[in-house]
Amino acid sequence: RGAKLIVIDPREHTLAKKADCWLRVRPGADGALALAMLHVLFDEDLIDTDFARNWTNAPFFVRADTSDLLSGRDISLDAGRISWVVQDSETNRAVIWDPKTGFGKNETVPSLSGPFECPLPDGSNVRCETVWDLLRRRAAEYAPEKSADITWVAAEDVRHAARMFATERPSGYE
Repeated sequence: RGAKLIVIDPREHTLAKKADCWLRVRPGADGALALAMLHVLFDEDLIDTDFARNWTNAPFFVRADTSDLLSGRDISLDAGRISWVVQDSETNRAVIWDPKTGFGKNETVPSLSGPFECPLPDGSNVRCETVWDLLRRRAAEYAPEKSADITWVAAEDVRHAARMFATERPSGYE
């Protein structure tokens, strides 16, 4: 039906033979390949930031002291359910996101980047970074030229697959 297909599998099989792009990844190196593809997506500004902001945990804060997601309970004594914290891009203030109610009545547009000092109920502050920033920094370590030795996938093939995934519609991967 016109969809492009990317297959990530070391084995040659029927679907791999039909794929528009077949990446024969070294067994066990899928994570490195994913980071290499993310490197390309970040480097070439191919990520749908609205999707990342609204449908992933990319804007959630991660505590620098524990590497845990900053929860609503961490910053508010009256926060009930499990909830997470983001930075409102308009006010630069911490806002609690609840999985059931979202931001409530607030028209919050979460920031994807930037360190943030978040006040805690005891009067101290905790330094936080977004999941987006941490992922971007991690992916920066996996340039396709560097990851080729780990994944056995040529850099140009990684770049081709990442670009195809980001730009061809419809697309899918196996």
